Amino acid sequence: MKSLRGILVLLLLTATPLAAQDDFTRHLRFLASDYLRGRGNYDPQTDLAAEYIADAFRSLNIEPAGTEGSFFQPFELPAQVSVGEESSVTFLYQGLSPTVQDTFALIGYGPETQVRAPLVFAGYGISSDEYDDYESVDARGKIVLVMEGEPPLRRDASTPYSTLRYKIVNARDHGAVGILFAQGPALLRSGELESGDEIHRLGIPAFRASRAWSWRARYFLGTNESAINRTLTPRSGPMTGLQAYLRLEVEENTRQVRNVIGFVQGRSDDVIVLGAHYDHLGLGGPDTHPELMGQIHNGADDNASGTSALLTLARDLALGPTPSRSILLIAFAGEELGLLGSRHFMRQPTVDPERMVTMINLDMVGRSNGKVLVLGAGTAIEFEDVLRRAGRLSPLQIKTFDSPGARSDHQPFAQAGIPVLFFTSGTRHPQYHHPDDDWQRINFASSLEIVDLVRSVVLNLDRLPRRPQPVDLLPQPDTAGLLGSSNDVLLGIHSDANWSHLGLRLRAVEEDTPAYQAGLIEDDILIGLDGRRIDDLYDLTFALQNHSAGDEIEVMVLRQGRLLRLPVRLGERPVDETR
Repeated sequence: MKSLRGILVLLLLTATPLAAQDDFTRHLRFLASDYLRGRGNYDPQTDLAAEYIADAFRSLNIEPAGTEGSFFQPFELPAQVSVGEESSVTFLYQGLSPTVQDTFALIGYGPETQVRAPLVFAGYGISSDEYDDYESVDARGKIVLVMEGEPPLRRDASTPYSTLRYKIVNARDHGAVGILFAQGPALLRSGELESGDEIHRLGIPAFRASRAWSWRARYFLGTNESAINRTLTPRSGPMTGLQAYLRLEVEENTRQVRNVIGFVQGRSDDVIVLGAHYDHLGLGGPDTHPELMGQIHNGADDNASGTSALLTLARDLALGPTPSRSILLIAFAGEELGLLGSRHFMRQPTVDPERMVTMINLDMVGRSNGKVLVLGAGTAIEFEDVLRRAGRLSPLQIKTFDSPGARSDHQPFAQAGIPVLFFTSGTRHPQYHHPDDDWQRINFASSLEIVDLVRSVVLNLDRLPRRPQPVDLLPQPDTAGLLGSSNDVLLGIHSDANWSHLGLRLRAVEEDTPAYQAGLIEDDILIGLDGRRIDDLYDLTFALQNHSAGDEIEVMVLRQGRLLRLPVRLGERPVDETR
C-alpha cells in the first residue's frame, strides 16, 4: 500500500493544472523544508526526496528510465566511518608498564588494525624547499609525532602546510607507518586549531592528542616549537627507547542512494539530457563551521532550486507536443560528495550515451539578480545561435562562457565528449552551504525567467535539423573568476575534475598564459592563492573575485611533495570567450 506521504504527494501533483510559478514554488518549498532535514546523502530524508521526484514524474506519465523498469538508479556511497572503543594509543618505554592514552582521537586510518613501531619526532611534519622536517630523520617503518600548525615561513599569511590531511599524506610518503598529532603551547594559546573531526582513509593510522595531553607535554613540545619558530631549523630525531602501539577499531558503514530518472519519448533516437542534483548537506558538511553543525542546511538554492526547475520543465515537456528528440530527466544524488551520482550514471548509463546530443545542467538558479551564467557555450558549434535565439525574449542578462568550467553534474558528460550547457545564477553568496539557505531568500520571479530561458533553449535544440556538433575544448583554461565574480581574469589552467584530495590538481596548463609563464605545469596541485586555501575550483574563483587583470598574486602548489610559491601576473580573458 502506498504510504500516506506518497498519497498526499500524488494528490498534490495531480489535483489541478498549476501555473509554472506555483509549480516551481510548491516543489521548492517542499524540497527545502525542515521535513527533509537538508537532504543529506547519508540521511533517510534523501530517500523521501527521491520518492517525491519519482512521484512527480509518475503523475505526469513520464516513462521510468532507471534500472529494472523503475525510476531509480541506485548506487553505493563511500563508506561513512565510525570508530570503536578499542581504538587506542599505548606508549611503551624500555620495558616499563605500558601507558594507554585514551586522550588520542582517531582521525585517519589505513588497512592495518594494529601498528607497533619506534617513535620519532618530526617537528611540524612539513617538507618544503626552505624547510624540511624529514631531511635529517628516517621515518621509514616508524610512527612519527608531529606538532600541529606550522613555523612562521610567511609573516603575512599561513600556508596549507598546517592541514592535518597534508601532514598525514606527507608522513605516509616518507615511509611512516603511523602519525600522532599534538599541539604546541603557542598554538594552544592562539586557539587556531583545525577541527579535525573528519576521519579519512589515507593509508596509515593517525591519532590526534587532546589539548590536555598536549598541555602535559608542553615542556618537550614548547622547547621544540620555540626553537623551530625562532631559527626555522628542523629539530627532528628519534625518541630513544620510546615506542607506540596503535590499535584501530574502524567500521565502514555504506549507504545506498538513488538517481531518479524519467524519459519523455520523442520521434527520433536523439536524446537531450536535463539534469539537476537534489542532495544537499543535511545537518552540515566538511566545510561547515563547528558552531553550525547539527543545524538543518535546507539548501533552497543549492540545489532545491535546480531540482524544482527540472520538475517544472518536466511538466511542460511531458504535457506538450511530442518533441522531435527524446528528453531524459535526471535528478542526481551524491553531487555534494563529489559528483557521485552523475559519475555513476555515465559509468552505467541507462540510455546509450551515443544518443545524447546535449546535457543541460541546472545548479543554483534561485538567487539571480537579473543575470544568469551559462557555461559550456563553446562545447557545440550550434550553441551560440541557440542561446542567442532563446535570449531574445528573455529579460535576463545572459553571460556565456565557452568552457564547461565549474564542478557540477555536467562535468562527467563533458568528459565523455557530450556538449553541455550549465545554467546557474552564481555559486557564491553568504548563505552558500549555510543553514540560512532557505526558501524565503529565493528570487522566484528570476528563477522562473531562468526556467523560461532553459525551456526556449530545449525547444531550439529540438528544432535543429542535425545533432549539435561537438567542439573539443580540451585542454582549455579554467579561467578563474568564472562564477561569482565580475572580473574577466585569466589564469590559464585546466583542473582535473576527478581529483578529490587536497587542493586542485592541474590537468593542463595553456601555453602563453599567466600560469604557464609563472612555471605551473601539469600535475601540480594548487593549494593556496595569496594566503587563501584552495580545495576546488569554487575556492579558486572566490579567491580571485577581487582581482583584476594585471594584478600580481602568489600561488602555492605542491609538486612531488614540495611546496612552491610562484608569482603570477593575472591576464585578461580573451574577448571572444564571453558575451
